[in-house]
Amino acid sequence: MSKHIIYLIRHGYYDSQSEDQLEGGLTLMGIEQTERVAQRLKALPIKAISSSILKRAVETALIIGKNHPEIKIQQSSELCECIPCVSESAKRRWPMLAQIPQEIIESGKMQADSAFKRYFKESASDEHEIIVCHGNIIRYFVCRALNLPDEIWFNLEIANCGLTQICIEPGRISLISHNDVGHLPDELVTYS
Repeated sequence: MSKHIIYLIRHGYYDSQSEDQLEGGLTLMGIEQTERVAQRLKALPIKAISSSILKRAVETALIIGKNHPEIKIQQSSELCECIPCVSESAKRRWPMLAQIPQEIIESGKMQADSAFKRYFKESASDEHEIIVCHGNIIRYFVCRALNLPDEIWFNLEIANCGLTQICIEPGRISLISHNDVGHLPDELVTYS
């Protein structure tokens, strides 16, 4: 029985104070986090690496990709940060979420669902794939994989360069690990 294992990695710590917050690049800490997760994944038989088109994710993927020079990194806007849904309880806890226009949320959900459909598929043979993206979309992917209500995504944490593994087998999707930061010392565990 073939297994398609997806390694979801949140980008490294980035410069959120740059002129364009969405396009901030990795800081020195983010580079160190990324080098550590890259080392952890180095020996795996990776067949594909994909990333969001945002600078922090691209830089993270390029560092990880150095250990897999035979693989061309595929970039996709479907993997960009988005807000796929906002529950009423989340709006009560964080009132600024209530200000997000409904069309932004609907667009985010369509994007996340499209990405899930594209990447989370059974494969004919064993396959290991790295996807470098963002916290919100990783949390949403976990909920979709486990058939949890969409709104649960807000209750999941994901650190910079945290590793989430999902296994897809015929007729089954399972969570192997979520937000694994065993490759990072405490001082490198960040959530920005």
